[in-house]
Amino acid sequence: MTPLGAGIPFRGTGAAQDFGSLTFRFLVAVDVADFSQSHAAGQARYQDDLNHAMTQAAANAGLGRERWYRQPRGDGELAVLPEDVTGLSVVADYPRELASAVATVNRAGKGGPPLRVRMAIHHGAVTPGVFGPVGAAPVVISRLVDAGIVRRQLRQRSDLDIVLIVSDIVYDEVIRSGLSGLNPEAFRRTAIKAKGSTYVGYLYQDIIAPPDRVILAQFPDGRSRVLRESEEAPRRAADGTYRGASKAGGVWRLTLRPSSAPFPALTVTITSARNGLSQLPH
Repeated sequence: MTPLGAGIPFRGTGAAQDFGSLTFRFLVAVDVADFSQSHAAGQARYQDDLNHAMTQAAANAGLGRERWYRQPRGDGELAVLPEDVTGLSVVADYPRELASAVATVNRAGKGGPPLRVRMAIHHGAVTPGVFGPVGAAPVVISRLVDAGIVRRQLRQRSDLDIVLIVSDIVYDEVIRSGLSGLNPEAFRRTAIKAKGSTYVGYLYQDIIAPPDRVILAQFPDGRSRVLRESEEAPRRAADGTYRGASKAGGVWRLTLRPSSAPFPALTVTITSARNGLSQLPH
């Protein structure tokens, strides 16, 4: 039994938090795409991979996940964060670190389909209930992460491993600050109608890159993928060249050589360079 607050118990995970009667918190919801289409072993792998990725991402963003109230959702998680977290850590750093952690999981290639997730962030009022946090905020974030437009973007964009949507409150108060490299113009306003109500969110239109500089490369099968410069891709020099890559016909190409067989070397096309949630000049 994990106390959610105000003496009301709940069978959840994470540290106990005293919400009091009503408090305002950041909430993060993450769901795995195509979870229900996988068999039991695949679903268990998705859960393990997502849990590992979120724990690593939270630690790297300075957001100890052991302090969160976490409500499992089968294919993901709804989390209420502690009162003392900062908006930029949640909205800027955590998505970038989660992108990095998911990319690492997918590079490991455990034999199944890649881990791809929908992510929503909101800030609002919550209060404890017998079956978890209640109030407007849990409803809003659930509508955002489950929205059809979010599902479609992930389904239609094979180059994305994470689709991010934030509430209008988060957009106005955090994204529009432009701090930590946040780019308000990269988010598109969308109205979501569900169960007789309308919810406003802002959908991120680009790839959420890891926090260090990366390049976007197109593979021979047409799928694009983010490569971290610090791990496997050449750094872009000040003169616009990529060390370790070759240029022909105005296009930079890089040969990736895996450290072990049986995976073959691949030649990929460098299409752009990025940093976090912002676009770098090519």
